[in-house]
Amino acid sequence: MINITAEQCQYRQANLEDIEGLIDIEEKCFSSDKLSRRSFRRFIVNQQSIFLICFHDDKVVGYLLIVFHRGTRLARLYSMAVLNEYRGLGISQKLLKDGENFAIEKGALYLRLEVNSTNHIAIALYKKLNFREFAFIEHYYEDKSDAIRMQKRIRHFSLKTVHKQVPWFKQNTPFTCGPAALMMAFAALDKNYQVTLEEELTLWREATTIFMTSGHGGCHPVGLALAAQARGFNAKVNINSSEPLFVDGVRSEDKKQIITSVHEHFIKQSQQKKNID
Repeated sequence: MINITAEQCQYRQANLEDIEGLIDIEEKCFSSDKLSRRSFRRFIVNQQSIFLICFHDDKVVGYLLIVFHRGTRLARLYSMAVLNEYRGLGISQKLLKDGENFAIEKGALYLRLEVNSTNHIAIALYKKLNFREFAFIEHYYEDKSDAIRMQKRIRHFSLKTVHKQVPWFKQNTPFTCGPAALMMAFAALDKNYQVTLEEELTLWREATTIFMTSGHGGCHPVGLALAAQARGFNAKVNINSSEPLFVDGVRSEDKKQIITSVHEHFIKQSQQKKNID
């Protein structure tokens, strides 16, 4: 083992010039499931990944790769390796902590990983860093060995940064998600506000678009804003289109015309109100 500490090594984002060193680590650290040269190149340039390396004496001695799942707050530790002679120095822990910080900056809430069920040293490290086991996957790796799936919440919200505690309210119908969400907001803003089934259905009637793809109509955002205004709340609506909403969800021209009419009516009403932007 090299007689240095993790702090005496250097750490940075990987670049394409590091590929030869990364290939060398892969060959020495893994007998199967190895990342190819093409994969290293792809992950280094990919904006949906964090690729950190540790180097000492101008030599790449370890790396960590985290990838992100599009549309989610989940980050995945895809691969991590340290040359055998550099193990036990704290390099893996340093890479993991740096990787977590980068993942937090990118908005991830959770960091997930898979580890070989026989890799007790790695499992102990992950547990030390507060990862929790939640699944066992048989024959996960190319050599048919099993994996343990672990996860850690890396981002926590402080109550000091939360202006209002929003209570949870379960909607009573499949089509009143908008009114249910609006009532939760009302209850957060006004402690005297009463959440009731009658109010839920009343809000839906005030904001409904009449028709949707099937079944009862959904709620128009401006309709919900008008309902909020009618109850003494200011409201602001952000819509990325000036065209009538939801018309593409129905085939009948008659239904399209009715939805368009409802849309135009809500817009006209909102323009007459002072408390809706």
